[in-house]
Amino acid sequence: MTSTTNITNVLSGSLRDRMAAVSQSLRTRYENYKVYRETMSELRQLTERDLADLGLHESQVRDVALEAAYGNNRKGFK
Repeated sequence: MTSTTNITNVLSGSLRDRMAAVSQSLRTRYENYKVYRETMSELRQLTERDLADLGLHESQVRDVALEAAYGNNRKGFK
């Protein structure tokens, strides 16, 4: 009986830990995506001249937004 209770507690703790990790991961991903969206929105509002003043071209806007949001951890983005 005791071993069953211990196993249940271990499994519950493990499941709880995994759910907490998944929840934290989703929160982090959402926050990163929010930074990406906001950066894209702000950079898209700039004129070509404004972008040139920043040393950027229109074709670089997406890359800059991805780097702002995800840094060098941009797995799956090209």
